[in-house]
Amino acid sequence: MSRRNSFHLYQVISLFTFAVGVNICLGFTANRIKRAEGWEEGPPAVLSDSPWTNTSGSCKGRCFELQEAGPPDCRCDNLCKSYSSCCHDFDELCLKTAGGWECTKDRCGEVRNEDNACHCSEDCLAGGDCCTNYQVVCKGESHWVDDDCEEIKAPECPAGFVRPPLIIFSVDGFRASYMKKGSKVMPNIEKLRSCGTHSPYMRPVYPTKTFPNLYTLATGLYPESHGIVGNSMYDPVFDATFHLRGREKFNHRWWGGQPLWITATKQGVKAGTFFWSVVIPHERRILTILQWLTLPDNERPSVYAFYSEQPDFSGHKYGPFGPEESSYGSPFTPAKRPKRKVTPKRRQERPVTPPKKRRRKLHRMDHYAAETRQDKMTNPLREIDKTVGQLMDGLKQLKLHRCVNVIFVGDHGMEDVTCDRTEFLSNYLTNVDDITLVPGTLGRIRPKFSNNAKYDPKVIMANLTCKKPDQHFKPYMKQHLPKRLHYANNRRIEDIHLLVERRWHVARKPLDVYKKPSGKCFFQGDHGFDNKVNSMQTVFVGYGPTFKYKTKVPPFENIELYNVMCDLLGLKPAPNNGTHGSLNHLLRTNTFRPTMPEEVTRPNYPGIMYLQSDFDLGCTCDDKVEPKNKLEELNKRLHIKGSTEGQHL
Repeated sequence: MSRRNSFHLYQVISLFTFAVGVNICLGFTANRIKRAEGWEEGPPAVLSDSPWTNTSGSCKGRCFELQEAGPPDCRCDNLCKSYSSCCHDFDELCLKTAGGWECTKDRCGEVRNEDNACHCSEDCLAGGDCCTNYQVVCKGESHWVDDDCEEIKAPECPAGFVRPPLIIFSVDGFRASYMKKGSKVMPNIEKLRSCGTHSPYMRPVYPTKTFPNLYTLATGLYPESHGIVGNSMYDPVFDATFHLRGREKFNHRWWGGQPLWITATKQGVKAGTFFWSVVIPHERRILTILQWLTLPDNERPSVYAFYSEQPDFSGHKYGPFGPEESSYGSPFTPAKRPKRKVTPKRRQERPVTPPKKRRRKLHRMDHYAAETRQDKMTNPLREIDKTVGQLMDGLKQLKLHRCVNVIFVGDHGMEDVTCDRTEFLSNYLTNVDDITLVPGTLGRIRPKFSNNAKYDPKVIMANLTCKKPDQHFKPYMKQHLPKRLHYANNRRIEDIHLLVERRWHVARKPLDVYKKPSGKCFFQGDHGFDNKVNSMQTVFVGYGPTFKYKTKVPPFENIELYNVMCDLLGLKPAPNNGTHGSLNHLLRTNTFRPTMPEEVTRPNYPGIMYLQSDFDLGCTCDDKVEPKNKLEELNKRLHIKGSTEGQHL
């Protein structure tokens, strides 16, 4: 009987860890606008085919519980919205917003009201549910961002903390160049950067999409290795399609490798959530993490994750704040036309025409529109920074700001893209209805019907290769893609791959382009391009007692971060594509030092040897031969007569 109970417990734990693992990616794009790669990047807020049907229980005393209830019981954890499994009173008890998220002078010392989102009463510190600015407003303390940088040479943790906790603050679509906004827009993030360890940018994996990169951050594996090769994909062995609007994404068979939360659980380290439903406000997510940090020692997790859907959502809608040139010369981009030189005389003779009023007016309107777009991208960055400030103020309030390690990291960047810059395969192929194209910033082509005998990848390749002088994509057989992309060795990657020029899209035909009813393009930005393009680079900042103080490190690939997170938690990493120890220069102390293999035999250096030949080759290695004789012999071979000609050799 005990064996049966233990086996049942193991099944429950396995289901819980898998569900948490899958949902690191599932909720990251919830309720996002339709866009490239099949227009399927965002699932609905509620899944209609959930196995849970009972919601009659209560969430009283259970809000955001770490132990997930299985069907048919209702749930109160942060995943229940995705599974349509929340108890009937989840919104009422767990998503309170009364009183707001901050203390004011009027609220200081208030009588505790359980309906408030957070508290400013005298007992809130003991209860671990203060608003994050309680001590600033009510006790006269300073905001974390207003304090000077301080070097933390060793973790200063309260009693009971076995290891410094790790908080992973991930942001979607955070282009590396957004950091140029600086402290005027993002003072909290700028302080993390300037006081901790940062790189100019971090390189994502290809394709620069959300799902592949988030799971790469979690596993240290390339997409071809962990299996999540896109936000949507088809597996010919399973004969099944993975996309964000179906139940297939919950099937463990799609997810390879070992993500960080499973590595932690297997080695006895508790992991908090790695997913937040889009309906849970950012302030509630921060307050929940802070409350988890006050749990008893045997219940408190050691690793947490916060996820922000911004600035990706605004980046798609409005585009990034400005164009950015690629870090390498694109083979598709035509060379710039050289400027025409004008002589001073011609410059004087050129008639000077007064500027047209209409053109000046349009110019001002364009300038105003550009400024408006910048404001619409700046505001989401301010909101993200405000959330970072709430986290750091909350940690300082709990006296954990010298204990916790924080990683601020993005998944990919953002580029200017509109519907007008779209290549249609119907301009190259006679019949596009027989193929399935994963469209957008990259193209993956497979036959629409697997039994189509007429489908020939070589013929399609021939019809797509070098057909136009201004062609904005380049077709590859997947095995011929640049090896640096590591995007071939997986059956879910189609045989034909289109590497699309940055700022462009690819689609089958004009009817496949999703537009608003008015005909206007619904997006101004996208991602997924070659991971060497500057605009696809993202952000990395490490702050805390284990990271170096005021240190700038060279850029690195995101496959390396899994090993660093394992080192921060004292874990042994699972096999991955990163090089363990390659980022030791980020950390104050190194828990892992790579060792070279021992030499079995000593090096053997052979003496100078001359090749022996049975034939007279007409040359010698003897230094005693006179230079004059050598010159005469050379002239003889070249049939040169006379000393004058020999002087010109």
